[in-house]
Amino acid sequence: WFNTVGGVGNVEWGAALLSSAAGDDLTAALPAPTVAAAVVVGAANILTVTTVTLAGATLAAAEWLTLQISRNAAADTYASDARMVGIRFEYTAVTP
Repeated sequence: WFNTVGGVGNVEWGAALLSSAAGDDLTAALPAPTVAAAVVVGAANILTVTTVTLAGATLAAAEWLTLQISRNAAADTYASDARMVGIRFEYTAVTP
């Protein structure tokens, strides 16, 4: 992401993950987002990387994943726009 106007403060991003299998209700609510904050660099148009770790999600083979990314602008302290330009999704498979 990058900030569109120079300034100071922090930006809070939230991420929520929901897995759905065949036969599941697709109107199920997403869990509360996990939030991570990043300090605004100061100058405009500088790429900033923020990592949000979603621990404890139960996923299984052949399930659909719904990933919701949101900005928690009500809680962060940067008053201008923050533009998301990409998402890198990484996971670790754990075999029981």
